[in-house]
Formats: sequence, structure tokens, C-alpha cells
Amino acid sequence: MNTKLPVRLFLVASMLLAIPRAQAAEVDFEGYYRARGRLYHSLSIDRDLSGYEGTSAWAEHRFWLRPRFLINDEVGVFAELRGLDNLVWGSEARSYFDPTAADNVPIAFIDNVTAPVPTEQDHDSVLQDITLWRAWGEVHLGQHRFRLGRMPLHWGSGVWQNDGLGLNGEYGDTADRVQWEGLFGDVYASVAVDVTAESFVNQTDNTMSYNGMAAWRTEQVVAGLNLQFRHSDDPEGAGQGLNLFTADAAIDAELGRLEFHLEAVAHFGSGDLDTGLNDVQITAGGGIVEGRLLTDAVDLGLTLGMATGDGNLNDNKLKTFTFDRDYNLGIILFEQPLPTLVSSIPTSQNEGRDYSFTVTGPTVSNALLLMPKLSRHFGDDWRVEALGVIARTARVPQTDEYSDRKFYGSEIDASVSFEGLEHLELQGTVGVFFPGGYYTNFENLGISGIVFGGQVVTRIRF
Repeated sequence: MNTKLPVRLFLVASMLLAIPRAQAAEVDFEGYYRARGRLYHSLSIDRDLSGYEGTSAWAEHRFWLRPRFLINDEVGVFAELRGLDNLVWGSEARSYFDPTAADNVPIAFIDNVTAPVPTEQDHDSVLQDITLWRAWGEVHLGQHRFRLGRMPLHWGSGVWQNDGLGLNGEYGDTADRVQWEGLFGDVYASVAVDVTAESFVNQTDNTMSYNGMAAWRTEQVVAGLNLQFRHSDDPEGAGQGLNLFTADAAIDAELGRLEFHLEAVAHFGSGDLDTGLNDVQITAGGGIVEGRLLTDAVDLGLTLGMATGDGNLNDNKLKTFTFDRDYNLGIILFEQPLPTLVSSIPTSQNEGRDYSFTVTGPTVSNALLLMPKLSRHFGDDWRVEALGVIARTARVPQTDEYSDRKFYGSEIDASVSFEGLEHLELQGTVGVFFPGGYYTNFENLGISGIVFGGQVVTRIRF
């Protein structure tokens, strides 16, 4: 039996209960619980494939809590905890074993739903019941703020850095950071140093990031530039390591009935990768432009997106750009791995699925996007939205494997949201995805079919 878990839970609960008693600190909490159900038919796309999955359905938990310990007007400590993070309902249920019984008690009669925990043999596993995700301190001195610790990262629309706290957030970007922020009238400026990856003390494969940010902020417009230089030492201690420079420009504007959002990201770098590929040259970029027109009848929106691709996958010039995993479009394309088959040998690692033929995952990469939206409110409680996603590759590699594979396909989603109760978010979505040649011409398999999907999200915020 794992005795560490009750001890950890007891310590966390004790700290949260004890700290409010301190007279010098004011404590408040922000958080949510999310239950999300999903159903797809079929992520395999083609029912004639060996290993066709058929209908798949599951529900997931997610609990997020951010306590704030405000010691005085200048000093505070923040923390974020995650619980049952995207853990499927019913996971890790075990049959009850009674050696005195003639037969083992069927699992259907046992209430024993527990979360998986790391073992000594699997020390890299993520604790999925409750874990301290982030913790940092802040000091406010006039128009200046100093922050240090493990903190969330978010910039612009979340194309590059995304804190993962959106309605469908799953991952979240985090940095161990020391940061100064200052406000000079309408101008915000910041400098930060990140310990991005730290190996053993006597190892050389460490990564440091140096950041500079500046933005102009008014009530209507926020426009800024986020710059980062990242250096990774060579794992063997002999090569030059990797240098990567990133520039991210973002604009958010609300001008009457018109909303405008832009984020453009560029990566430039060179050096050696820890995968063994040396002397690489990195030139990649992407971003989105989104416009919304708010009228009395409907809200109209249009998003254009781009992520560069690579025409030669066998050289050392890397040109493919990938969006952050928490930048979500619809519920199928670039959200679920396609195609997904049933594993012939189910294990706890593959969860019964076979991804050997999967060609796109849960993120936008090497793509040109067009996404129109239309939404309308019905009274104060209901909102209906329809969106479409049309995507093709930005660059097709010059190989036989990718011949006639330019079009990812198109997706149509319709959502209904209930907004009638404070602190409660309810959203139901149905979608259909029509695969293009990127799937149907894959390795001459002749994949054909339509993917249907549905999602229901309930989120209670406090």
C-alpha cells in the first residue's frame, strides 16, 4: 500500500486550514471543477481498417485551485493545485479480492475508484489525484512588481505561451522564473530569467531562457512584443548546444462593436538537439489574425491561422511551426489524434489504442487555417454558436509519401451554452469532420469516412 499519498493530502489540507488563522495574512481562493464528456464515431475514420475503433466515449475530471496568501499590501504568495487532472471517470477501479470467498467479487459491486499514483519503479509518472502545480511569491513596490518561483506563462492569444486554464485547457505552460515588471504610464515592461530545464548538478544538459517584454496598454488596445533567448547546453558536454530566439507580437483591441486579435510568432535558432541531430538551422513561424463584429442580431467572427511547414524532412533545416497544445479550434481536427485504431495488445501505456497510423495530433502544425464563426444570444441565458474549420498544409514535403496530401479537410461544429447562473458554465457541442487528402491518400490505405463528435462541458468556478 502506498502510504505517501495520505500523508501528502494531510499536509496540504493542514496548511490550507492553518494559514487563515494567521492574523497577518489574508487568504482568498480562485478555482474551478470541470467535468467533460466526449464521444466520437469514429477516430479511426475508415471502418474497413484493421483495428477500427468504432464509437469511443469517456468523461474526464479536472479540479484547479489557486489560493492567494496576501501577507500585506506589498507581499504575497500564490499557489496552484491540480486534482484528478483529465482523469477518466472510473479509472483505476480494481476488483475486490476476498480469499475466503468462492469467487472474486465482481467490480460492478465495489465502490473503489482510485487515482493512479507513481510507484518507485515509475517515478516519472504524474500524480493524478492532487498535486502542487505552481507556487510563486510577489513583491509590489509602487509601480514595480517582483515575482519569483514556478509560475504560469501566457501571452496574447495563447499561440506560443498558454497557461492551459481555458474552458478546454489540458496542459499549461509553466516556468521557474525570476521576473521584474514595471508600469510607466500606459507602457508595461518586464525582464525575466527562466530555469527551463535543470539536470543533475554535474551534468551539462541545462536550459536557461532570458526574456524581455514590452506592451502599450489602454482600455481599448493592448499591443506588445515578447522576446526570448534560450540556450541549452550540449548533453554530452562537447558540442555547441542549442540557441533559440523567439519573437512574439500580439495585439488585442476592442473598438466599439469590433474586436481584433493578432499574434505572430517567429523562431530562429541553430545548434545541436538532444535527439542526436546536430548543426540544425531553425526558421519557423506562425500565428493567427481574428476579427469579430458584434451586432444586435448576431456576432460574426473570422480567424485566419498559419503554421509553417517543411518541404524536406531529411535535412538539418527545421521549418515546421507548432501551436501550443492548449490553443484549441474545434473538437475533432487538431484536437484528437487521427486516425486512431484499437491496439491488439492493450496496456496501461497505450490505453488500448494504436497510434501507429496517426498523422495529426492534438495541435496545429504545418497548416493554413480558415475559421468562420457565427453566434447569437437568446435572452440572457442562452448562446448558440456555429463554426467551421477549413485547413490545408502550409508546405508539402517532396516525397512520395506526401504526394497528393495537401488538404487536411473541413470541420463544422455547433454549440449551445447556458449562461443563466453565476459561476456555472455549461456547453454542449456537436461536430462533423470531413477528411481531406492528407488522410485519404495516406500510404495508399484508401482511408475514407466521416468523423462525428460530441462534447459536453460543465465548469463550476469560484
